Amino acid sequence: MLHRSRNRTLLLTLLLTAAFLPPASTPPALAVGSAVGSIAAAASADGDAVKLTYNGKAFVPKAAPFVAGGIVYLPLRDIGELLGTLVYWNAADQSVTLQDPERKARLAFGSTTATVNGREVALSAPLRRVGGQVFAPLRFFAEAFGVAVAWDETGKTAALTQAKPFVKAYDGGTLWLNRGTGDLYWAKDEQSPVLGIGRVNAGFQGELSIRSSGFSGGQAVITIVDKYGGPPAHYDAYEAFIRDRTVFAQKKASYDRRFDHNVTVLPIEDGAGGWLFRTVLTDGRTATVYDETGKIAEEYDLTKLAGADDSYSLLSIGGDYLLVRPNRTGLLTLIDLKDHSVTALAGKLLTGKDLDYALHNQVPYPGDELSFAADMGHGQLDFFYDSPLGGPYAHDRLSYFRPSYAEEQAALPKPRTVQEQAAGCSPDTVKEVGMQDADQLYLPLIGADPDDRAAIAKVCGMLKKFAANGVREDIPKVPDDQFFHGMSIAFDDGDGAILYETQGPMLVYGGTGGKNSLVLRDGAAVHDFEALKKLPYMDIAPNPLRFGQSAHLRGDDGDTAKNGMLAVHWTPMTGAAGSGSLTVYEGTTTYGRYDVSFKVPAYGKAEDGTLRPIAPGKGYFSILPYTGGAPLYAEVQPAESAFLSVNGVPAADPALRPIASEGRVYVPVRAVASLSGQPVQWDPATRAVLIRTKPSEAKRGEGLRLWIDGKPAAAELRPVLRGGTAYVPVRAVTAAFGLPVVWNAGSRSVDVTVPPVKAAGKA
Repeated sequence: MLHRSRNRTLLLTLLLTAAFLPPASTPPALAVGSAVGSIAAAASADGDAVKLTYNGKAFVPKAAPFVAGGIVYLPLRDIGELLGTLVYWNAADQSVTLQDPERKARLAFGSTTATVNGREVALSAPLRRVGGQVFAPLRFFAEAFGVAVAWDETGKTAALTQAKPFVKAYDGGTLWLNRGTGDLYWAKDEQSPVLGIGRVNAGFQGELSIRSSGFSGGQAVITIVDKYGGPPAHYDAYEAFIRDRTVFAQKKASYDRRFDHNVTVLPIEDGAGGWLFRTVLTDGRTATVYDETGKIAEEYDLTKLAGADDSYSLLSIGGDYLLVRPNRTGLLTLIDLKDHSVTALAGKLLTGKDLDYALHNQVPYPGDELSFAADMGHGQLDFFYDSPLGGPYAHDRLSYFRPSYAEEQAALPKPRTVQEQAAGCSPDTVKEVGMQDADQLYLPLIGADPDDRAAIAKVCGMLKKFAANGVREDIPKVPDDQFFHGMSIAFDDGDGAILYETQGPMLVYGGTGGKNSLVLRDGAAVHDFEALKKLPYMDIAPNPLRFGQSAHLRGDDGDTAKNGMLAVHWTPMTGAAGSGSLTVYEGTTTYGRYDVSFKVPAYGKAEDGTLRPIAPGKGYFSILPYTGGAPLYAEVQPAESAFLSVNGVPAADPALRPIASEGRVYVPVRAVASLSGQPVQWDPATRAVLIRTKPSEAKRGEGLRLWIDGKPAAAELRPVLRGGTAYVPVRAVTAAFGLPVVWNAGSRSVDVTVPPVKAAGKA
């Protein structure tokens, strides 16, 4: 029963855990539904805005809830994902499926019932679709997912409260952890079943987060972080090695104040150009590496190697080094397995106030803000640094050269100075010049391409200006997480240079900027730099096109090979499920350039190699493999008259052109016979087209006749004579020559399938 208080706030709490008890204990669905229905009826008039809260916090879904017919409707996908479920819309049967580890619900569009774990549940109203979104009655979420609902009439707010036994995360699939039992679940995608993948042995105490290394070959490492206590906070990190849907091995590491995720996957070169991925678990004191079969391949005693009794975060494993962070000092430390040295990297990479902060600060935790960036080879390790002190160089990339590689580093060829590069720069010494702005790639310049020599000479001119007029200045550093904007120059001897443009306008030598950068303030050089940025392009004429019509395609896809592959694809803007990109022409490019003509086919080759019809309409052409060019939008229209295709390719021979007569399409019988390699004969005495038939076997009849294998063909296969050429209906081709033939009304194409040997040279 509903009661209204003096402040006009209506509160009704529905505790629906009973909805998931065995059937004998389940109260009638109508009782629960009626209560929720009463909320809807009392809630608002149709059209009133509805607000939502979830577990006490405001929640604004992408699609706004609404009231219709006295029923509150909530967006199915938004609320389903909020409740921790996977939501899948099946367009084929117009149904929605929601699932999590404990339940699976299915709702069909237009139905007044849903199924929850196989049990039928009545809906107060069917699903509704508004603005492309599917909405379900509030009652459904209460019954299906045990949600408690309270309605505030004054604020027009539905408060949803849900006990959350699961912690959910995404790892390419969806991952759930039951915090009460430690059970782990995973689903590949919205359509796949939720699978149990093992149980973690843990006693969780605080705020949980989970992440996965990603499943590969049925293996993954799930990391669960339990943050509790404090301040300062304490972290327990549980690492579970999953194999074949069980927890194969598990370790727990504990840290105070600071937590860095440990490395859990170790890539190893397999010696054949590929990679093996090994699994790493750590308890903060030891690290264990497992091979692909689950056997222990390596074990490291971190306390012994680092020389201190502490709990360590393991941040990277190299072929002959470890990077760890001891919990007490927080200083990123290199354990060099080559010379057995232990180095706190802050003392080698930081100076001044940044070093002082790393050594002495304790709030919110001790240590530095260095993180591993990359192993550059030859003993060079690069690190990112985010200074907690701020400033113009707060984000930096720093390099450490391991002393254990000193001899190897000394033997490496020294990089040339800009003066040396400029002196030797010419179209004969430059291998390639690449240019890009973030993900936009421009056409490269190729030293071996005669058409690029003049442009490369301008690039060399910029380097010569840097050598003669460049000055050293402190400029803002380029963020390491920023996409590259600029020009990369590769010389034949393996050396290279990077230039980029920045405010001024001016050019900068090198890709990082920062202190003591070499800059060039030269308007002409900046103009040349910008003028060299040319986009990949593609053009086709005419546009719109017609099937069977000759099309002229030209462009440049940015390929650097002298003789590259050209694959032209057509993708319709709209189409039936499964219709996608089809190959319509294949050829070659010269340093990415192409200038070709071809007849627009009525069929294209799908990814699986089969021929599929192309529907008339709008779409776009693209070049694969993709190298940065934009698609070319076009329209393909039906042919003005019927045309013949052989194995999907429009026939070039005019003798193969079909004709239309009295609503039928006819093909020239002698020309089609040549495709099959079979003879055909015209007998004027009987006015008959003879196929595998002797003149003595044929008899004169009324009008023209077609004889096949000594017998007259059916009347509907009767030929016609035009301009001295005999034509037969399309249907006669299969009967006469055994060649499959299809009439495509959309393109007005007659497609004949000819075996490869017979088809050679016929199109």
